[in-house]
Amino acid sequence: MVRSCLLPLFFAASTPAFASAHGSISDPMPTFSDIYNKNAPSAYKSGTPGQYTGTEGIKDLADVAGSTCGNTDADAAAVTAPSNDLVTFDVSAVHIGPCELWLDDILAANATNCWATYTDKTIPLDYSQCTSSQCRVRWVWLATHNDPWEIFDNCVNVVGTAGGDTTTSSTIETEAPSSTPSTAISDTTPGTVAPANISSASCSYRGNAGNEQYDEWCEANCGAGYCPDSLCEAC
Repeated sequence: MVRSCLLPLFFAASTPAFASAHGSISDPMPTFSDIYNKNAPSAYKSGTPGQYTGTEGIKDLADVAGSTCGNTDADAAAVTAPSNDLVTFDVSAVHIGPCELWLDDILAANATNCWATYTDKTIPLDYSQCTSSQCRVRWVWLATHNDPWEIFDNCVNVVGTAGGDTTTSSTIETEAPSSTPSTAISDTTPGTVAPANISSASCSYRGNAGNEQYDEWCEANCGAGYCPDSLCEAC
């Protein structure tokens, strides 16, 4: 009887505790502080369940919540950038909510409902934009299906480039404008829907602080529900 009682206790003590799983980057693979909980949220933020309608960037929300790079080691040794120009994800629970993908300070992609846009759990990334000895890939996902909202935040350092021959599929909301922002605003290049040819007479939104290069981008994206106030303002 003693042996039969001790056996399950031994296995319980020797088996890692698993948290409720949701999602993380799987390629390029980050270095996780706790590999058994790699898919767990790294922070929480109180919010109303449902589609995110805020104007604040998702990475900014994560930083304020104290989740810079989440459960990953931001200073880990760099890995080789994938040759397929993709970031691949392990997602075990699909929740509504926006996400952003960054390459250093470049906003490479985003979506207002991450897994409705990137249905195959991959996001294209032109690694040739990395011109330094190494660059940091950072993905932030804000799952807004309940209160509190859940923040998933992964970083992985990469070296090497994949040549920059990225093909954007029809599920991608983002296409980064080619212009470089002025010093009056963040040097981040936004990339939601492609700018439309909007005349000034029909202006509803424009680039803030007189940044005319964002007029068409803000007109197109603010109308689609993604309108960061750090870049855009109403006309």
